[in-house]
Amino acid sequence: MVRSEQSAVNFIKVIDVTLESICDYPTRWGNKYKNFFELGVKKYPSTIIYTIDNQNKLIIHSIFHHKRNPLKKYNKSV
Repeated sequence: MVRSEQSAVNFIKVIDVTLESICDYPTRWGNKYKNFFELGVKKYPSTIIYTIDNQNKLIIHSIFHHKRNPLKKYNKSV
């Protein structure tokens, strides 16, 4: 449930900025697990988990909230 429309808009803006950073420098943050990369989202307790395929295309697997079980972080991404 969204607490306010402005909160949702702000979250989308921050996600867009983070995705732009990933697109500009996709390998800058290094592999965290197998072939997965991840970058934290500023101001929100979330991390964007992504991979880079053979044609250098980015594949976003999830926006993982930090309160979720960390053991399930990559399970649904595979």
